[in-house]
Amino acid sequence: MSRDEPPPLDRIRLGNHPVVGHVEYQKSMGSTSDVALKLAAGSDAAMPALVLTERQTAGRGRGSHRWWAGPGALTFSLVIEPARWDIADWQLPQLSLTTAVAVCDVLSNLCPAETWQIKWPNDVVIGGRKICGILIEVPNVKPKRAVLGVGLNVNNSWQHAPAELHETGLRSTGTALCDVAGYAWDRTDVLHQLLTALEGRLEQLGRFRVELPAMWRWRCALDGRRVQVDTGSIDAESINAGSNRVSGICVGIDNRGMLLVETPERRHRLASGTLVSVE
Repeated sequence: MSRDEPPPLDRIRLGNHPVVGHVEYQKSMGSTSDVALKLAAGSDAAMPALVLTERQTAGRGRGSHRWWAGPGALTFSLVIEPARWDIADWQLPQLSLTTAVAVCDVLSNLCPAETWQIKWPNDVVIGGRKICGILIEVPNVKPKRAVLGVGLNVNNSWQHAPAELHETGLRSTGTALCDVAGYAWDRTDVLHQLLTALEGRLEQLGRFRVELPAMWRWRCALDGRRVQVDTGSIDAESINAGSNRVSGICVGIDNRGMLLVETPERRHRLASGTLVSVE
C-alpha cells in the first residue's frame, strides 16, 4: 500500500452504522471539527452526524495546538446530542475521557498484547508515545450538542512525519497503529469498531455505570508520576490564590474525571488543564 494513497474510507458502510444518522464527507478538509461545529449550529441533519475526510490539513488540538495527520490517518468528528444517552450537562467534561476509553477498547482489540493508556485530559498513548488526540467542543446551541473530534494515527507512520517535528523533538513523541503492529489497517473497519465502542461507553456515562470511571482510572498513564499542570485560570478548589500551576505527584483520576495531584500542602482535584511536564 502506498502511504500517499491509502484505501478510501467506505462511506456507505459507515453511514449504515446504527449510531450514525448522517455522513458529511470531503476528500480533503481543513478541520473536521470546524465542519462539525457548523452542522451542530445550523443543520437539520439527522444526529449523530459523522464528519469524515481522507486528509485533514489543519487539524486542531486543545488551545493553540495543531495535530499532524498525514495520509493514512483516521480523522473524524462526531456531532452528538448528549440527551440521547441521558448525559447531563455536568457530565460533558467527561466526554473526553469517555472517548479515550472507547479508543483504548478498540486498540486493545486490535493489538491485545500492547498496553494502551490515557494521558489526561485528552490523549491516548502507548509507551509514552501519543497515538490519538481528542478534542471535545460544546457549542452554545439548542438542542444541546457536542462535537467529539478524534485524530487517530492508523497508517500514517511516524517515520514519514514532517521534518519540523523531527527538528523540535516532537517526532519521537508520537506513533501510529501501523508502527506498533508492523502492517497497515483498514481504516473503515477501525472506525466502525470505534463507533460501536463509543456508543457503549456513552451509554455507560449516561447510566453512571461504574465500569467507565474504573477503566479511565486503570488506564491512567500519569499515575505515580510527577506532573506540572497549567490550569489556565485560578481555581479555588484546585490551587492556591496567585498561581495557576500545580506541581506534584499524580495519584490518579477520580470518578468525575478530575486529575488528582498530591502536593506537600494537600491533594488537588483538577477539572481541566494543560500538562506542562511529566517526569
